[in-house]
Amino acid sequence: MDGSFHVSGIQALLRDNETMQAIKEVIIPLSTHPRFGPYINHPYRALKAIEERTNLTDEHLIATEKEASAIEAQQQEQQAQATAAMERGQDLQEAQGVADLMGKVLPGMDRAATGARMANDGGEM
Repeated sequence: MDGSFHVSGIQALLRDNETMQAIKEVIIPLSTHPRFGPYINHPYRALKAIEERTNLTDEHLIATEKEASAIEAQQQEQQAQATAAMERGQDLQEAQGVADLMGKVLPGMDRAATGARMANDGGEM
């Protein structure tokens, strides 16, 4: 080894540094922005780009492609479950609102009996 440094090596280092700066200063902040975040495809790819440019590939710090796909599928399932739970909660609030309104319109009626009658009649009074 003679200690010489080739220009092509410097150019590659500068290019990798520019890419890292762009990821750090542009991509990562945009990925957390509510309006722009959904347009950033696969944050996993940004992690892999960082891993590659920092020469940490051999350390196996970032999930594999297969593991990343499984994580993404799990997150999508959790999001779908959360959305369904929110919709059920909204339905319950609407039903409670109807029951409260009926209690005001028909103050002498028992709410439980009225609700049971509505369920049996398909929601009609």
